[in-house]
Amino acid sequence: MKKGFTFLVTLLLALLVAEGAARLFFRHKDFLGWQAASLRYRADPCFGWRIVPGEYIQSRERVRINSLGLRGPELPMSKDAGEVRIFVLGGSSTFNNNSTGGKTWPRRLERKLRERFGESIRVVNAGTPGYLSYQSARRLKCELIRYTPDLVLVYHLWNDIKSFSSSDIPEVVRRLEAHGRFNERTTLNIFAGHIPVFDWLTGWSQIAARLRFALVKLIRHISKYDVEGKVREGLSGSIHPNGVNFYRENLLFIRDTLAEKNIPLIIVKQGTLVGPDNTSAERKRIGYRYPGFTHETLLEAYRKGWGVNDEICRLVNVFCISAHERLPNTLAYFRDHVHLTDQGKERLAETIYEEIGKMDGLVGKWAVRSR
Repeated sequence: MKKGFTFLVTLLLALLVAEGAARLFFRHKDFLGWQAASLRYRADPCFGWRIVPGEYIQSRERVRINSLGLRGPELPMSKDAGEVRIFVLGGSSTFNNNSTGGKTWPRRLERKLRERFGESIRVVNAGTPGYLSYQSARRLKCELIRYTPDLVLVYHLWNDIKSFSSSDIPEVVRRLEAHGRFNERTTLNIFAGHIPVFDWLTGWSQIAARLRFALVKLIRHISKYDVEGKVREGLSGSIHPNGVNFYRENLLFIRDTLAEKNIPLIIVKQGTLVGPDNTSAERKRIGYRYPGFTHETLLEAYRKGWGVNDEICRLVNVFCISAHERLPNTLAYFRDHVHLTDQGKERLAETIYEEIGKMDGLVGKWAVRSR
């Protein structure tokens, strides 16, 4: 009995000493803050993955994910009388991970359009972090088209450039599907989720917080199925025609899906920090290893991507907005290779608003329907 009591006291003292040392000598780890700010994903057989509905803390404010897994309020399938729906397809640069609700560029665009055409204009942010145009195209066909968009904007390129070096497109698709399953296993696992007693202990103890982070990391390591989402080990510096054509085919798929219902498509040519005269500070913000390209090859990849945009925009009922020409490739407008600062988001929203305002065939109908 006495030995057991002595052991417990010794263990308690050792834990208190370890806890004190962890707080004194190591950087604080806020697991509960990380948990609240981490998006969760569920695999989807049609388009790889979707975000799990809920509320998440971004920039100290709540971000709402609706039942479709899209950022923003609930979207009923049926429209209100006179409602005009504009869907924006893209990746994280559309979703705007680092922005609170009112500061994303799709929401800024909505406000500008409502000031001109009335409150019935609704801009739906259908961007999802990590998405290629392939996933947006499939999601449009499998799901979003049922919500009767009046116009669709596409803001893709950076994630697609990752596949520009690939000659094996079926393998690219397989990796996307595998990454969807990986996302689900790692973000919905028990240690990343809510466990009341463990949450309390994690919030109080730095040892518990570090242990929980280690367990989540271990599950990610065990679950890693392939290289999708992982940075490349080296810079290959080569672009394959199959990869560029994959981007072309995905945009054509979006265009054809919309053409069946006579819905116009606007391709917003994506801006980037990448430019021929980037400073050393700017180059440090560019994730070369994500696509696996050197600076020169990355420039060429963007030129080829914008060239594909121009090809698609020559088709009937497809329009281009050259946002890349209105967004200076400097750190004032870009946080990194493709994600925008607040100034960049405002410039992008203003550019799209101005160009849409010149499309008389569209805005004439909106003015009648939304008033």
